[in-house]
Amino acid sequence: MSKVLGMEHIARLTARQKELLVELEGYMNDREEALFLPLISHLLSLGYSSRRHKKSNFVVEFVQYGRIIAKMELKPRQGLVLYLRYADSSTVPEVFRKALATRPAAWVKRGQEWKSPEEWQCCGYCKDNISLYRFTGDDGKARVRCGLAAVAIPGLTPADLPATLLLIDDQHKFYAARWGLQGS
Repeated sequence: MSKVLGMEHIARLTARQKELLVELEGYMNDREEALFLPLISHLLSLGYSSRRHKKSNFVVEFVQYGRIIAKMELKPRQGLVLYLRYADSSTVPEVFRKALATRPAAWVKRGQEWKSPEEWQCCGYCKDNISLYRFTGDDGKARVRCGLAAVAIPGLTPADLPATLLLIDDQHKFYAARWGLQGS
């Protein structure tokens, strides 16, 4: 029996969305289940739905009214990787700060410049200066990075779950205030 199908908020999803989450669960090992199943449950409780991203890899996005808050991608050598939008979070734990200091994969594909994480690095699509990743680097300096895309967070463990849930809640509150999304 699938653990996903036993989640409290699964009933509001379509049959296709449920099948997608069951398929995603099928790719998880025990460590990934301990991390990703609580994340999926939390995202569903906030009103997000699952959809398959049109990409060659297996990617599930969590979206509400066109706003993507998280993605889960199956990578051949890394297993399941979480991508998260958390530009509007007030606190950013260490594992997430390290992820911000890496060059976004989308920029590599488009051949965009990457000088250093100290400077405002915008992908070109974020024009309103509203959602920037703001954080303090290890050296104590303020850092800013474009907040349009979800950031890959490799190496997450179940111990990172509480901090991850807080970041999701912060981002959801921003979405709810700005665009009137539902959920608590």
